[in-house]
Amino acid sequence: MKLPPFGKPLSERLKYGNPPLYATVCIGLNSWSRAKIWNQSPADTQAMVLPPDVNPESLRWPVQHLPVVIDADTGPSLDQIADLALVLLQNGSIAVTLVSFTNSHPFTRYQWGQS
Repeated sequence: MKLPPFGKPLSERLKYGNPPLYATVCIGLNSWSRAKIWNQSPADTQAMVLPPDVNPESLRWPVQHLPVVIDADTGPSLDQIADLALVLLQNGSIAVTLVSFTNSHPFTRYQWGQS
């Protein structure tokens, strides 16, 4: 399986024992430019992108033992975002939080055992 776009720097950080405080996955409108902004920000995160029409299960997400923020904008449905959150949890994330700075989606927190 291949890494998502911008996933290699995060994979390298984890490999060498230098994990960020959290990972970010950008999805929806302008996801590539939003990921670049996250990666240039002073926040200790590493942002990746889920491109449109790519099944999150087809990628290897380097999120082991990290909380993940999904930065969502217009485009994906809540079901698609929930599918991404499940895949991130299956790949080892300790918790996933959905945020939308454009208010296109409601704030949501996903974790194992959530009903």
